Amino acid sequence: MPIEFGTWVIGACCTVFGIVATFAVMKYRIDRNEKETTKTDSEISKRLETHGLKIDEHSEDIRELIVKIQMAPTMDRVRAEFVTKEFFNQHKEHVDRQFNTLNKHIDAMGKQINADMGDIKSLLRERV
Repeated sequence: MPIEFGTWVIGACCTVFGIVATFAVMKYRIDRNEKETTKTDSEISKRLETHGLKIDEHSEDIRELIVKIQMAPTMDRVRAEFVTKEFFNQHKEHVDRQFNTLNKHIDAMGKQINADMGDIKSLLRERV
């Protein structure tokens, strides 16, 4: 009977040793995975932080561009101002031409009046 008892004990010991070894290997792998996962997580978080900062910079640039676009004049406003300025320039040229023509006519009238005054003076001298 001691042979059976020894075989049974050896089998039980092998089973217990196998279970303990399995748990030891599983714990080792879990610990190793946790270390790798922690390292990977820290690398990923650094990358995400870097990308987050880049995204923040890009979003600030986009906000600045949106503000610039909103501040920029629209084509309708540019056309309206151009038309207004062009109309003003044309009107100014028209008024200048009218004043030049008016000055010419006033000068001509002044010359005519002076000539007529000279004629009137000569007629008055003849009568006196």
